[in-house]
Amino acid sequence: MVKKTKIILLSIGIVLCFSAIIFGKINKSSFVQTLERPKMDDDFETNNFNVIDVDSFIKITQAIYKTELSVIRQDGELLMSLKSKENDLSSFYNNNESLLKVRKHGFKITQENSILTASFQVKNNAVNVPNDVLINIAKRIQKEKTHENK
Repeated sequence: MVKKTKIILLSIGIVLCFSAIIFGKINKSSFVQTLERPKMDDDFETNNFNVIDVDSFIKITQAIYKTELSVIRQDGELLMSLKSKENDLSSFYNNNESLLKVRKHGFKITQENSILTASFQVKNNAVNVPNDVLINIAKRIQKEKTHENK
């Protein structure tokens, strides 16, 4: 009797596991979100940027860009100027040219020749930073860590 109960419970457990696996594979598409670059200002939404503490953002960008970056914080605005002869400045915004058109989400990025200028509105000691800027920052941090470990 006890042996039959164990076999029945084990069978039910196996059936439930397989059901969960199959159900997960069928519904996997509902969990996967395809990220697309916004094409114009109207396509740019809150899921295209993150709110970051101003001091943290300054510290991270200064650590990455070092002397190429100048930062000014004044009157509720964070101004960054990046000058580079060696590096491609478009990598700052992950080569997403559409970010140069965005104007209504608390930041503005412009590029002329070898100077990139970015302004961020400061609200509650935080700034909206486009995901493409954060992607590039993450790539550069990872690259630096890889070089340090060698």
